[in-house]
Amino acid sequence: MKAANWQRFVFHQSPIYFRKYLPRYHYEQWMNLVQGIRLATRKELFEYEVDEIRIRFQKFVAYYEEVFYRYDINRVGACLPSIHQLRHVHEAITHCGPMYSYAQWAMERMNGAITAVTATDSLCHERGVNRGCHSL
Repeated sequence: MKAANWQRFVFHQSPIYFRKYLPRYHYEQWMNLVQGIRLATRKELFEYEVDEIRIRFQKFVAYYEEVFYRYDINRVGACLPSIHQLRHVHEAITHCGPMYSYAQWAMERMNGAITAVTATDSLCHERGVNRGCHSL
């Protein structure tokens, strides 16, 4: 699944589907993560919002560790690097700016646009048509 599809699933589909199937406590934890991701991927953030992102992600990581890892060494495989990275998102935003500029779905979208233009240009050159084919 591409990153843009994950984004659509997380932001739009999962809140609807999970509401029906997850117990309330787990749904609330999931929605806390979703809200944190929504905030983290905005184009403009205030300092207090970066702090809210930190709080939301740390709360989710604590939930995840309690429910899935259970502080049991035999379950250490549940400690995924992507879950640990949530603890550092606020630092990355502070040092690098809003995530939209380096989030994977933004990169995939741009790569798709470049690929489409390249394919169009190649097709134009094959047909000997140069004018009006350049989209960028």
